[in-house]
Amino acid sequence: MKLETQISDYVRTKELFNKYKKLETEQRVGLLEKLFPAAGVGTLTEYKAGMKIKGTFRLNYKVDLEALETFEADFSEDEARCIVRKPTLNLTDYKKLDDVDRISLDMCITATPGLPALSIEAEE
Repeated sequence: MKLETQISDYVRTKELFNKYKKLETEQRVGLLEKLFPAAGVGTLTEYKAGMKIKGTFRLNYKVDLEALETFEADFSEDEARCIVRKPTLNLTDYKKLDDVDRISLDMCITATPGLPALSIEAEE
C-alpha cells in the first residue's frame, strides 16, 4: 500500500471514529435517560425489545489536594485510611538526572513502549 493511501485511510478512519464515538455517547446517554430516568448510583436492568439492558451509574471521585493539605491533620484514623498515596514518576525531573545520579532510581522504574501518537494536518 502506498504511503499516501495509508495516510488518507488513517485520516478517514480517525474522522469516522470520532464521529461514531460522539454518536455512541449521545445515544447511550439518551437511551439510559429514557430507560432509567430517576437512576442514582448503582446498576439497573430492564428487559425491552427482547434485550436485557443494563445501565451502570457511577460517581467519579477526585481528591482536592489543596483541601487535603488544609484538613488532613484533623482526620481520624478511619478517614486517613481512605487516602492512598501512589508514587508516580516526575518525568521532567527524572530526565534532568544524568545516568550516574539515577542508578538507584532506575532499579525502581520499569519502562515499556507506549502506543505512539499520530497527528496529521493539512499543509498550510
